[in-house]
Amino acid sequence: MEPFSVFIYTICVVIIGSFVIGSYATVKHYQTRGKTNDEERLDNIESKVDQIMTEVRNKDNHSRE
Repeated sequence: MEPFSVFIYTICVVIIGSFVIGSYATVKHYQTRGKTNDEERLDNIESKVDQIMTEVRNKDNHSRE
C-alpha cells in the first residue's frame, strides 16, 4: 500500500472509532442518569408515603382517645 492510502485509511479508522466511542459513552451517560432520576423519584414517593402513613396513624390514635 502506498503511504498516502495508509494515511487516508488511518484517518477513516480514527473518525469511525471516535463516533463509536462517543455514541457508547452517550448511551451509558443517559442510562445511568435515568436510573438516578428513577431512584430519586422512588425515594421521594417512599418518603411521601411514610409521611402520609405517619399522619394517618396520628389521626387514628387521636380518634381512639
